[in-house]
Amino acid sequence: HQYALAAAVNVIGSAEIPLSLAGDGLKPVIPWPDSSQKEALQLMLKALEPSELEIPMQLWKRLAPNGNLGPDPEMFNSSAGYLFSPEDGARRVSEIVVGGLLEPDRMERLAVLSEEDPGALSPEDVVTTMVRSAFAVQEQTPAARDLAGVVQTEISERLMILSVNPAATPEVQAAALAGVHQARDVARARMAQDPILARLDHEITLFLENPKQNTLVLKPSGAPPGPPV
Repeated sequence: HQYALAAAVNVIGSAEIPLSLAGDGLKPVIPWPDSSQKEALQLMLKALEPSELEIPMQLWKRLAPNGNLGPDPEMFNSSAGYLFSPEDGARRVSEIVVGGLLEPDRMERLAVLSEEDPGALSPEDVVTTMVRSAFAVQEQTPAARDLAGVVQTEISERLMILSVNPAATPEVQAAALAGVHQARDVARARMAQDPILARLDHEITLFLENPKQNTLVLKPSGAPPGPPV
């Protein structure tokens, strides 16, 4: 469902620029309706829930390696070698959703649109909603906790990267940094019960102490580049 997710991402912080001529009466810029943007955000965050990311065992068993055949450009490069890693699948969905939402220019468009319309989504709204959604539920099973941890890590690391991204405006960097602090607060409160959150708290603390020295490198999902042939 990567195409549907990518299309939903493009609703956020976007506007239609009609092909218009002077005097034709058309509006030169038509922002997406606020209700549609907020609905798209909720639907995308729903896709990041462990119950949506889980791969049933019967399906997982079918995701077998291609044996001695040559490299297949349409196959995942799994972190588990010849076994498909469900965490890699979760990373791929997170790349599309979180990576798409936190693009510097999209975040700046959100800032511009929210200045023109106080009821519109702002960068702070998107960041806060994303962090709260990802850290809200304490999963019970180890598999669900691991999938939730992938999303929590992806959000936190991309926020850290955005907060020091020179391509981002100061206002976007500030919204991202606020999200980093929100993520650390939640991780610190629950890290005794969750080793993934303990690792995340440690990573955020090092980053905040010295962002340049502790530059983050995102773990790739291993998904094939580009759409399938």
